[in-house]
Amino acid sequence: MVMQLDEDRNYSKLSTEVAERSHQLRYKRGEELQELSIEELQKLERSLQIELSHVRKIKDEKIMKQINQLKQKGMQLMEENEHLKLRVEMSKDHKATVASDSENLVEDEEEGQSSKSVTNALNSKDSDHSYTSLKLG
Repeated sequence: MVMQLDEDRNYSKLSTEVAERSHQLRYKRGEELQELSIEELQKLERSLQIELSHVRKIKDEKIMKQINQLKQKGMQLMEENEHLKLRVEMSKDHKATVASDSENLVEDEEEGQSSKSVTNALNSKDSDHSYTSLKLG
C-alpha cells in the first residue's frame, strides 16, 4: 500500500511538471499570452532574451569556425595555385629548351655538319693532346 502511495505522488508530481512545462513552451511559442500578468510577461521576455543571447553566441561561434575553415581552405588553394603556376612555368621552360636544342641540331645539319662530324672534327684537332668529344642530340 505504501508503494502505491509513492507511485501516485510521483505520478501527480510528474503530471504537474509536464503541465507546467507545456504552459512554458506555449508561452515561449507566443501562445496563450493573454492569461499572463505584466510581471509574468516581463519575466518571460527576460528569459527569452537570455535564451536568444545564448543562441546568438552559439551561432556566432559556428560562423567564426566556418570562416576560419574557409580562410584555411583559401590559403591552401592559393598555395596549390602557386605550385601549379611554377610547374607550368617549368614545363614551358623545358619545352623551350627542347625546342631550342632541336632547332640548333637542324641548323647544324643544314650547314652540312651532323653531330658525328662535329665530334670527329673535335677529335682530330686534339689527337695529340687529349681526347675531347662533343656529341649533340
